Amino acid sequence: EKTFEDLKMLKTQIEKDITHIRDIMND
Repeated sequence: EKTFEDLKMLKTQIEKDITHIRDIMND
């Protein structure tokens, strides 16, 4: 089962991915 820290890390990774995708789309 996932711990709170696992979820925080996952959230951070998703936010980085979203930021990266936005950067690509903005080009």
